[in-house]
Amino acid sequence: MKKIIDLSSLDEIERSIYLDETWCDKCSEADLGIDKPELYIENNCKFISGSCTVCGELCISEIFTQEIS
Repeated sequence: MKKIIDLSSLDEIERSIYLDETWCDKCSEADLGIDKPELYIENNCKFISGSCTVCGELCISEIFTQEIS
């Protein structure tokens, strides 16, 4: 089941990273950005999806986080 996360609940820096650091399969380029973003958790993994700002195709990126010990 997909659990939607409110993007506005994130701080500005984190939100900016999620929206800007994306990959578009159709453009074969990174960091083009996305429109109409949706942040969610599914199967214990975090994803952001939306439309590529260049070509408009659906982009889905899994978000990996590093924990500093």
